[in-house]
Amino acid sequence: MCEARAKDRFGRIAAVCSAEGMPDLGDALVRDGYAIDLGGAAGNPYRDAEAEAQASKRGIWRGTFERPSDWRQANPRAAE
Repeated sequence: MCEARAKDRFGRIAAVCSAEGMPDLGDALVRDGYAIDLGGAAGNPYRDAEAEAQASKRGIWRGTFERPSDWRQANPRAAE
Protein backbone atom coordinates (compact mmCIF):
# COMPACT_ATOMS: atom_id res chain seq x y z
CA MET A 1 0.00 0.00 0.00
CA CYS A 2 1.30 3.47 -0.83
CA GLU A 3 0.41 6.81 0.73
CA ALA A 4 1.08 10.02 -1.21
CA ARG A 5 3.06 12.57 0.81
CA ALA A 6 4.06 15.36 -1.58
CA LYS A 7 4.54 16.37 -5.21
CA ASP A 8 7.81 17.46 -6.76
CA ARG A 9 8.29 20.41 -9.10
CA PHE A 10 7.31 18.20 -12.07
CA GLY A 11 4.07 17.10 -10.42
CA ARG A 12 5.33 13.60 -9.62
CA ILE A 13 4.00 12.08 -6.42
CA ALA A 14 6.36 11.20 -3.57
CA ALA A 15 4.82 8.37 -1.56
CA VAL A 16 5.64 6.04 1.30
CA CYS A 17 4.91 2.42 0.42
CA SER A 18 4.57 -0.41 2.90
CA ALA A 19 4.10 -4.16 2.91
CA GLU A 20 3.22 -6.66 5.60
CA GLY A 21 5.88 -6.43 8.30
CA MET A 22 7.66 -3.57 6.53
CA PRO A 23 6.23 -0.10 7.26
CA ASP A 24 8.45 1.78 4.76
CA LEU A 25 9.84 -0.05 1.72
CA GLY A 26 11.88 3.01 0.69
CA ASP A 27 13.67 3.06 4.03
CA ALA A 28 14.44 -0.66 3.74
CA LEU A 29 15.85 -0.26 0.21
CA VAL A 30 18.03 2.71 1.17
CA ARG A 31 19.19 1.11 4.44
CA ASP A 32 20.22 -2.05 2.55
CA GLY A 33 22.12 0.00 -0.04
CA TYR A 34 19.82 -0.66 -3.01
CA ALA A 35 18.59 2.93 -3.37
CA ILE A 36 19.67 6.47 -2.48
CA ASP A 37 17.92 9.37 -0.78
CA LEU A 38 17.09 11.82 -3.56
CA GLY A 39 15.68 14.47 -1.26
CA GLY A 40 13.38 16.81 -3.14
CA ALA A 41 9.76 17.57 -2.28
CA ALA A 42 9.76 15.26 0.74
CA GLY A 43 13.01 16.66 2.16
CA ASN A 44 15.64 14.05 2.97
CA PRO A 45 13.59 11.33 4.68
CA TYR A 46 16.20 8.61 4.17
CA ARG A 47 19.38 10.57 4.93
CA ASP A 48 20.16 8.55 8.08
CA ALA A 49 19.37 5.23 6.37
CA GLU A 50 21.72 6.14 3.51
CA ALA A 51 24.49 7.16 5.90
CA GLU A 52 24.13 3.83 7.71
CA ALA A 53 24.29 1.85 4.45
CA GLN A 54 27.30 3.86 3.28
CA ALA A 55 29.17 3.40 6.59
CA SER A 56 28.45 -0.34 6.53
CA LYS A 57 29.38 -0.63 2.82
CA ARG A 58 26.10 -2.31 1.92
CA GLY A 59 24.72 -2.65 -1.60
CA ILE A 60 25.89 0.07 -3.98
CA TRP A 61 28.21 1.39 -1.28
CA ARG A 62 30.44 -1.72 -1.42
CA GLY A 63 32.42 -0.26 -4.26
CA THR A 64 32.74 3.06 -6.01
CA PHE A 65 29.43 4.81 -6.54
CA GLU A 66 28.71 8.17 -8.11
CA ARG A 67 25.35 9.81 -7.52
CA PRO A 68 23.43 10.30 -10.78
CA SER A 69 23.15 14.06 -10.12
CA ASP A 70 26.94 14.31 -9.70
CA TRP A 71 27.52 12.36 -12.92
CA ARG A 72 25.08 14.57 -14.87
CA GLN A 73 26.79 17.69 -13.56
CA ALA A 74 30.21 16.39 -14.62
CA ASN A 75 28.91 15.15 -18.00
CA PRO A 76 26.47 17.73 -19.40
CA ARG A 77 24.59 16.89 -22.57
CA ALA A 78 26.12 18.25 -25.73
CA ALA A 79 24.12 21.01 -27.42
CA GLU A 80 21.87 19.59 -30.11
